[in-house]
Parts: sequence; C-alpha cells; structure tokens
Amino acid sequence: MIVHADGSWERAEWHTAETYPNSYFIDESTDDGKALADKIAATRYYDLLFADNELVDIIEREPTAEEIEASKPQKSAGQIHIEQLEDESAMLSLELINTQIRQEQTEAEAAMLALELINTQIRLEQAETEQANLLLELVGKGVL
Repeated sequence: MIVHADGSWERAEWHTAETYPNSYFIDESTDDGKALADKIAATRYYDLLFADNELVDIIEREPTAEEIEASKPQKSAGQIHIEQLEDESAMLSLELINTQIRQEQTEAEAAMLALELINTQIRLEQAETEQANLLLELVGKGVL
C-alpha cells in the first residue's frame, strides 16, 4: 500500500517503496504491514502517526467541515436547473396569490363603492320625493 502525505492511499501488488518516493510505503507482505494497511482501508477519517520518519499507525478522527462538504453528492446541471425552475415556480405561485389578494381587495372596494352609490341614489330619490311633496303642498295651498 502507498499512503500519500494528504492521507489518500492506493493499494496494488506492484507498489514498492520506489513507486512513489515522496509517499509512504506499507509492506503488506508482513503481518504488521497488512494490519496497518487494512486499518487504513477501513478508516475513513484519520491522521497519520510517525516514528523515526516512518508511518507506524493512524489515529481515527472526526471529519472536518471541509471533508463533510466534499462528501456531499454533487448536483448535476439538470438537477440545478430543476431546482431553479422549482424556485421560479414557487415565486410565481406567491406572485399569483398576491395578485389574487389584491383582486379580492379591489372587488371588495368596488362593492363598497357600489353600496355607497346605491345609498346616494336612495337619498337623491328621497330628496326628490320630498321636493315633489313640498311642491304639491304649495300648489294645494295656493302658494304657487
């Protein structure tokens, strides 16, 4: 097994200490080497432990925020486009609801104006009736 300085690793039978001179070679033909290689392969997040500039063990640890973010699945262009369309659809739905509310308010105002107009027409008819009655009374009494 070859372990690189960043903790990533590769496993192949043809690896030797010379394959990657700037990385750490674990000889899997020995019991200790095989045990360390298996431990590395089974551990997702770890730090390397050295003794005399040799990789001797790993220490398991919690993932960093960057590692958690990097492990999240990446979205395809199609998925991103779908999310954008869903967002636009939600915004249009909100806009439609707001338009419907404004329309209902306008209709309520129109109804109030119609009611006010009817009340005004009733008052006008009452005034005209009172005026006609007054004229009849004046004519009946010979004033006019």
